[in-house]
Amino acid sequence: MPEKKLRESKPKVIDTHLHINFKREYSKEIARKVGLNYTPAGLLKDMDRNNVVKAMIMSVPGQTEVSKKFAAKYPGRFWVIGAADPKNLTDEILESVEADMASGAIRALKFYIGYQHYYPDDEDCVPLYRLAMKYDAPMIFHTGDCVSTMARLRFAHPLNIDDLAFRFPDLKIVMAHIGFPWLWDAAEVIYKNEHVYADLSGLITGLPESGYRDEYRNWLLRKMESIIYYCGADHMMFGTDYCLASHADVIDFVSSLKIRKNDMEKIFYKTALKLYGRGEKV
Repeated sequence: MPEKKLRESKPKVIDTHLHINFKREYSKEIARKVGLNYTPAGLLKDMDRNNVVKAMIMSVPGQTEVSKKFAAKYPGRFWVIGAADPKNLTDEILESVEADMASGAIRALKFYIGYQHYYPDDEDCVPLYRLAMKYDAPMIFHTGDCVSTMARLRFAHPLNIDDLAFRFPDLKIVMAHIGFPWLWDAAEVIYKNEHVYADLSGLITGLPESGYRDEYRNWLLRKMESIIYYCGADHMMFGTDYCLASHADVIDFVSSLKIRKNDMEKIFYKTALKLYGRGEKV
């Protein structure tokens, strides 16, 4: 099938969670195992082939400017997610974050609570949350499993998000990785709180696994179907955690869910466009 027809045969997708650590040896090794050409050109080709119309670049503290410069090279392809360390905020950092939120240079902020050892409702985060509510910018939290042995899982548990949502009910919150493996806890937080969302990144990877790869995929499909039947699909969004998984693999996984077509479209792009798009069309 010609490339254009192949792309048009696939659903429209916004990837709400990817990384651009192209020079990081650890990331390059993961990408090699997954089978990805982990370069800017390889990423763009993968997006084109799989009808990924927009992707969100996750930054870590100190990396926001790098992400912005990368996105500027490819107009219309990426939204930037900024990051600021709440434990080291200065007036200069807050002014920079506010300017980026006001201009749309960043569409949200990412917090690495398990890796940096603080709870989502930590008082040091409040100045950033007030800016977020002023500019209607979502706050994204890494929830659930952490890859580093130096991380502390209790900070990353999805139930902590409920405390934040209770304190700031108008704050838009996204649980990256939907709190995996605490999926049902994350589902209840979404069900209870009007402005809590989740991305589905990192649930599957392209990495070689133990002898239960197919069994794990089938188990996770049934689990995610049950969760969607419980709390709905309105607050769920597609994500890969690229380079941990290819777009093709995650699209295939989501497409295999036994849910209605309109719910599938919400997950693939409609909810992300509503949450981050600022009136853009894709």
